[in-house]
Formats: sequence, structure tokens, C-alpha cells
Amino acid sequence: MIRKTKEQLIKELESLKERLNKLENADLEQKKVIEALNESEAKYRLLFDAAPVGIGIADLEGNIIDANRNMQEMSGFSLDEYRAIGVGATYADSEERMILLKTLREKGYVRDWKSRLKRRDGSEYHALLNADIMELGGRKVLLGIIRDITERKKVEEKIMLLSEAVEGAPDGIIIVDLNGFIIYSNRAVEDIYGFSPDELNGKHVGELNVDPEFTRRVMIPDIKTKGRWIGELKVKKKNGQEFPIWLTASIVKDSNGEPISLVGVIRDITEAKHIEQVLLENEERYRSLFENSPISLWEEDSSGIKKYIDNLKSRGIKNLRTYFDNHPKEVALCASMINVVDVNKATINLFRAKSKGAFIDGLEKIFTETSYETFKDELIAISEGKTSYESEDVVKTLTGDKIHIRLKWVLTPGNEKTYSKRLVSIIDITERKRAEEELNQRAQLAMLGAEVGIALTHGDTLPRILQRCTESLVKYLDATLARIWTFNQTKSVLELQASAGIYTHINGSHSRIPLGSFKIGFIAKERKPHLTNSVIGDLRIHDQEWAKQEGMVAFAGYPLIVEDRLVGVVAMFARQPVSDFALKALASVADSIALGIERKQVEEAMKRYARELEESNSLKKLFIDIMHHDLLNPLTTANGFIELLKENETISRKKTYLETIERNLVQGMELINSAMNFSKFESLKSIELEELDLNMVIGEAIENLTPLVERAGMSIENNILDNMPAKANKIIEEIFTNLISNAIKHAQKGKRIVVDSKDEGNFWLIRVLDFGAGIKDANKKLIFERFQREEKKGVKGSGLGLAIVGKIVELHNGRIWVEDNPEGGAVFVVEIPKY
Repeated sequence: MIRKTKEQLIKELESLKERLNKLENADLEQKKVIEALNESEAKYRLLFDAAPVGIGIADLEGNIIDANRNMQEMSGFSLDEYRAIGVGATYADSEERMILLKTLREKGYVRDWKSRLKRRDGSEYHALLNADIMELGGRKVLLGIIRDITERKKVEEKIMLLSEAVEGAPDGIIIVDLNGFIIYSNRAVEDIYGFSPDELNGKHVGELNVDPEFTRRVMIPDIKTKGRWIGELKVKKKNGQEFPIWLTASIVKDSNGEPISLVGVIRDITEAKHIEQVLLENEERYRSLFENSPISLWEEDSSGIKKYIDNLKSRGIKNLRTYFDNHPKEVALCASMINVVDVNKATINLFRAKSKGAFIDGLEKIFTETSYETFKDELIAISEGKTSYESEDVVKTLTGDKIHIRLKWVLTPGNEKTYSKRLVSIIDITERKRAEEELNQRAQLAMLGAEVGIALTHGDTLPRILQRCTESLVKYLDATLARIWTFNQTKSVLELQASAGIYTHINGSHSRIPLGSFKIGFIAKERKPHLTNSVIGDLRIHDQEWAKQEGMVAFAGYPLIVEDRLVGVVAMFARQPVSDFALKALASVADSIALGIERKQVEEAMKRYARELEESNSLKKLFIDIMHHDLLNPLTTANGFIELLKENETISRKKTYLETIERNLVQGMELINSAMNFSKFESLKSIELEELDLNMVIGEAIENLTPLVERAGMSIENNILDNMPAKANKIIEEIFTNLISNAIKHAQKGKRIVVDSKDEGNFWLIRVLDFGAGIKDANKKLIFERFQREEKKGVKGSGLGLAIVGKIVELHNGRIWVEDNPEGGAVFVVEIPKY
């Protein structure tokens, strides 16, 4: 064995020590990598599970690898159940899945793919799918993002149904602006006139008339002053052919009662006019046409009525309208004098009579209160010697069903003095009236929803917000009294917040109602609506004497519930029966009011939390959690529905309401996101830094904001040309995004933004210049503090943006300040260390 010298042994020991140090350093680096990977995985899982959409990962064989919380809640399947059943079991139609897979293999992705999926309970739901094939861990997988669009599909189908009802209506429906230019027409209008939709759109309605000035000269002024115009009109087809129509035109008003458009319901009465003419010209042909006409036709002998009216006039009664108003029995007496000589088959069918004799014998049964008012006008027409008369009326069939009719009668030649032969024609317009009522109800519901929506998003106290809601209920649902209570969970008491109608006070015996007491307390306790059109005798309406005294007929009350939480009760009384429409409208706004109450209560709670957070930093996490889970998610969902409603909305006034709601929702989401970001950054003492090129970071921020810059009518100049290496964290991009966004919001009049940089040795100096109004000296430091910002008219913000920027700059050991722009405006200067 060769003996080593002392020097050789020392060198070997030093070599071993060096190798040992390298191994220890390598082990330390490995631990850091593992820790970074663990942190990255935790962040991924947090983002994955917090995503507001369903996210799933599966292999190409359909085995599910992962699914986030939203996807599991959407379907009802847990992750283990997903992994057990595979993707195929979640499709309602397996063939639909095969088509999807084929498209994915061909293109590598699909976008906005609509599918029917199954939940765990077997029910189906509609989903919007975006999927990509990508590499994960060395194998190909599918990444799918899923949104439940079931409710959206229902809304779309309902809108389509209503649209088809209008489009398929047998009568022509036309809408014009206040100047008479056509903005909408259904298919029946096209069939009636022979014009295509493009030819009709923008055409002045007067161009369709034989007398083109009649609309401007008579109809539009008459509608604007009286609210409607009904009558016969001579019009012409595209080929010039003239023909008569029956037109019912009325004015459409906005929520302020201001006229916004005119709507007309058109019926081609060429055939009816032809029948009337034939009846007058040829008595022989009359009988055949009379019996087989599709229109209800009567022959009446009104000579007895004529003699009776002449007798009244001979007695010195000059004002017959006043006389009949004061003697309603005289009107009924005249009605009993109607002598129906003959009716045709259409009349028997229309009035559900078994025979002509049965109809004539039961004539008095067809009269309603409305009929007697109309008949009174007929008597006046007879007294004035008119030879024809026409009107609309509501009558009853012999089976008791109410129908809307258009009635017209003419005297046959030679009977002008005796009224012994009167020909009556009746057209059933019930369906047309129903369509008109449906259109009117839809407009009423839209205006009610819009007013309630605006009230609920108004920055006011809860009682004032709810007062506006009750006033809208009185206005649009014909309520005599409308009230809203909120539920005080601590005291288990309903507290009256708003009252409109005959009573506007909120004190008295009904101001505080214990849960389970009176009708309101029962509604709250049972969490079920109470509806009745028979208030007198309803045991739930305890104050029967008051109801009788005030003439109350109907009551409707709904519990205000958000998810499973009771927040209050909304109720209304009316002096007439409440229609199905009113009940549906009340039910629909009840949900909105409930959400509005909870939102306002949460908002007030947030304000209290904010004050408490100033004193106790330990409440910060709770506050942020409330904003994220209880506010941001519903605001995001509401904003999505607003986008959907805007896409299908054609009425500009209603679209303005939706845009107002949308702006407030976006402002709320921005405030929440800013607060969350500030909380996150404020709690950090240090951040990890890496080598970044600030030029690239700034360039990405500018690129992301370019669409916003263009929409604001501005331009942005990036004068940074060279690389800017620095030790920084990726959150540094937030600095430049925020500064440029502020310039867009506050300096639009300047029309441009300039970004440049300067090498200051150990620092990079980056400047963002705007050319707006600038910043006052007194505010140049305050704007970097929380909830401090320059007040700009028409500009909204959270007041946290620059506070976040200041914190990020601080975490980078940098500085930020603001200077005056010599050309006018402000210059934000950011100083970032290179190392």
C-alpha cells in the first residue's frame, strides 16, 4: 500500500468537503423547486375550484381526470362519481357526444357547442361547451369549460313563442314612430299590402293610404290627443290596387307617460265590404250570402225603438244622453224592443246557440254592462237619424263566455225614417283583442320590471328604494294599496318599510308584525303566497270591516325569499279582481325585490364591516370572503343575464334601463375586485422577484387596453424601444394597466396617452403622460391612499386603484409620484430598481 503524504490527504479532504457542499446546495435547490411546485399546484386548485364555470379534464377514452366544484354542483355528481361513470354517462344523447368527439379530433377544439347533459338525479340540462385537446403529463387530454344555459334556453324559447304569436297573428300589426315612419310589421301586413319587410321598413305609413296626407292630417293628431283612432281606411297594395281596411291604432307611452310610438292592428275588410255591398245591391243573392257568410249577420226591425225615441223627443227631452244616463232602465227597456227577424249560421255558431229560435229567445242574455253602454250610443245614433253605426263591444255567448266583437249596422234603402230593416254584421275580434292585451301586458311588465330594477340599483336608503317599488306596483298593477315589509331575523318581526296608494304612512298596527300573525305574518311563516279575489269572507283577511268600508275585492301577498332565506313580504290590495297578468307580474318582481333587499342589506353590512375593518384588521378576511362569495358571484350572474336581455331588446327606452343596471353591476364588480386585490397586496411584506423585461410587460398592458383606448376615441403612444431588464414580480403589470386605465377614464378630452422610459443607472424610470385636466397639488399624495381619488363628473371608480399601484411599487422597493404635464394633464412617474 502506498502511503499518502499529509498534503495529499488534506487535498482529498477539501475535495470531499467541496463535493459535500455541492450536494447540500443541490438538495436545497430541489427543496425550493418542490415548494414552488406545491405552491403552484395550490394556486391552480384554488383558481380551478373558484372558477364561476364548470371545468373538467378527461382523457380521450372518456375517463374523467378532474372536475372543479362548479361542475360538480352543476351536475350533482361528485368527483369520485364522475371518475366512476366517465364522460359518456353524462350525455343525454350518446350520438351527440360522438359528433362532438369527431369534431374535436378533426379540429383539436370546439367553441360554443350546445349539448344536452344529464344530472345525477336523471334530469337534463342545456350546456354551452368549449373544449380543447392538449398535452398534460405527456398524454393528450380534453379540457372542457361548461356553462349551464338551461334558464337562458327557456327565456329564448319564451321570447321566440311570443314573437311567433305576433308574427303569426291573423291581423296585421304595424308599429310606427311618432312621425309615422314604419319600424315594424308582421307577416300579415306583408300579405295584406304585398310589400316585403325591407320595403316596408322606414316607409311612411301615409304612403300606403289612398289619401297619403290623411295620416298626417287626421290620424296622428287624433291619436296624440285622444290616445287612439279606430275606423275604416282606404289603402292600396304594392301593385296600386285599392282596398279597405279596419284600423285600430293607439299610442304607446314610456314609463313617464311620454308617447314613444304608435301601434296599429289592421284587418283587410275587403270581403266584409263586398258582402255589405252585395246585400244592398241584390236581395236574391243576399239570402245565400247571408246564410253562408263567415261573418255573423242579423236582420233587425228597430221601428219600435225609433217610435219610442221619437216619443221621448216629442215630450221635450232634448239631451237624450243625459236622459239615458239618469234612467238606465230606459236603456234596458229599449234593448228589449230589439226585434231580430233573422240571423245566419255564423251568428248561431258565434253565440253558441242551438238554433235561430234559441238565439232570438235568449237575446237578452248576450248583454253585458259594456253592451248597455254601447247600446246607449246606438240609441243616440238613431235619435240623430244616422243610417249606419259601428263600434266595438263585449258581449256574452248563450253559454256565458265573453267575446269581443266589432259591430256595424246599416239601414236598407227606403227604411231611413222607420228603421224597420236594419242589417247588422258582427266580427269576432276576441283573438285580436287578446293579442293586443298580451302586447300591452308585456309592455306593462317590461316597464314595471325596468322601474323596479332602476329603483333597486339606485344609491339610496332601503326605505326610499322600496317606496319607489310600491309606487310602481300601484302604478302598473292597479293596486289600491301596496306595501313591503322586511324581516328582522333577530326579533322575528316583519317591519313595514314602504307603503303606497291610499296609505303612505309606515306606522300603526301593521308597522311591526310578528312572524305568524295576521295575513302578512302567515305568508312569511309558511313562505307561501296568498292570493284571493274574494277578500270579503276570506278568513286570512282579519279586518273585514275595513275591507268592506274601502271596497277591497282582491289581495295578493308574496314572501320575499332569496334561496332559502326569508327577507320580507310584498302585498297589495285592489278594489277590482286581480288579473292573472297582475299576479304573474307581482311574482316576477317579488324575486327582484327580494334580491334588492338582500343586496342593500349586504351593502349596508359591508359599510359597517368597512368601518370595523379600520379598527380591527382581524375582520379583513371575513369582509373579503363576503364580497367574493355573496356579492361577486351573483353580480357576475346578473351581468350575464343583462347581456342576454340587451341582445334581444329592441325598445331603446328599455335598453337604456338595462344599460344603466349593467353599469352599476360592472361598477360593483370592479369595486369588489379592487378591494380583494388591495387586501391581498396590503398583507404582503415581500414578494418573489425574477428576471423580467419591463418593456414586454408594459407592451402587454398596452395591447390588452388598446380596445378600451379605441372605444374612448383616444390613441396611445409607446415610446419604449429597448429592453428593460429588472428583478420584478409579474404583478408589476398591474401598475401600468391601472395607470393607463386611469388616463382613459379621467383624460379622454386629451385624446392621447404617451408611455416612455429612461435609464437612471440603478433604476428604470417609466412615465405615463395624459393630456387631461391634471391633478391638483393638494391631491397628488392623497390619490395613492385608499378610497381617495380626484372627483370627475361622469367618471366612476372605487378609489382603490392607485392605492394598489402604490403598494405594488412599494413591494418592488420603488417609488411613484405624479407631476404636472407642461402641455396640460398629469405625468405619473414610476421608479423601479433594476436589481
